[in-house]
Amino acid sequence: FKINLTCYLFVQKMWTFLQIFCLALISCVVKGRQDGAPMEACLTLHPGHSGQPQQYTPLPFDLLVDNPEPEVDDKLKLTIRGKSPEDKIAGFLVQAREKCETPIGKFDVQNSKIAKTIDCPGGVENTATHVNPNLKDEVNLTWVPPSGYKGHMSFFVTVAKDKDTFWVARTTETVWYY
Repeated sequence: FKINLTCYLFVQKMWTFLQIFCLALISCVVKGRQDGAPMEACLTLHPGHSGQPQQYTPLPFDLLVDNPEPEVDDKLKLTIRGKSPEDKIAGFLVQAREKCETPIGKFDVQNSKIAKTIDCPGGVENTATHVNPNLKDEVNLTWVPPSGYKGHMSFFVTVAKDKDTFWVARTTETVWYY
């Protein structure tokens, strides 16, 4: 039984390449999204975590709005934080919406190490998302209403504890601008 050395080395190199390729592919799948929600999430607010189902259990995070009855042109601060010390935030996606429709206003990101804005259909900087999967105790976001806005809106919030555990489009109390 004779083995062609050239063919043998070629097959070994191909096998090594295939193993490295498969490891790289698996690591991409395991890591998930590290730089925020994809543009496809603009409508549904679903993070698209490899077909994982969302949680329907009570949200273990507080969604706090600093002023439930602001005046025209007042900015709002939204705070997301765990209800217990174990509840950390790995990812988030936030929009302000009027009647469950398209996002309104824009976010003014104060800490670019935690959040960034994306432009979803209908506006600019109208959605805030995480910039990395590092666990966060709390997220603070500043929202700027459209100029002269009068009406009511709510924040729609998706929060992820990890790649497999997330809650989609949970809402804050309604905020009225007079």
